[in-house]
Amino acid sequence: MPRPSPLFLAALAAPLLAGCVGSSDPDEAAATFSRPLAGNVGGVNGSWTTGSGGYQLVYSIQETEGEAAVCGLYRIFGNDNSRGSRQAIADYQVEVEGTPLVSDLRYFTRVETEEELFATPATCRLTGLPWEDRYLEMEADLTGAKSQYRI
Repeated sequence: MPRPSPLFLAALAAPLLAGCVGSSDPDEAAATFSRPLAGNVGGVNGSWTTGSGGYQLVYSIQETEGEAAVCGLYRIFGNDNSRGSRQAIADYQVEVEGTPLVSDLRYFTRVETEEELFATPATCRLTGLPWEDRYLEMEADLTGAKSQYRI
């Protein structure tokens, strides 16, 4: 009886193995959904250490089915090295009174212009924490940018 070729076996195994491998992409790590920014909107501007340009992030904490969700958008302007830009966004987290709600904000919607920051629906992620009405009135902090980036 002839033996199947290694290439044939690899082609059969690939779809099966693909389901066993986890993703390190934050967009796939947790379910996201879209909605307009609302409530207490915060933001931050950053600039690159070399060259021109930087980034802007805007975000809000919103209630979804009794749970806190963090929604946001960002834009990169001027020099844009995609890897460095994504790392800068990944280094941020949203905190309330020192308690981190979400980190690695690469799931935020990326837009091109400043006008789009408030006109485009934001991408949201549930935090796993119960909703508290105090989130409506308190300042959430966007902390991070642990490193300097050469863009």
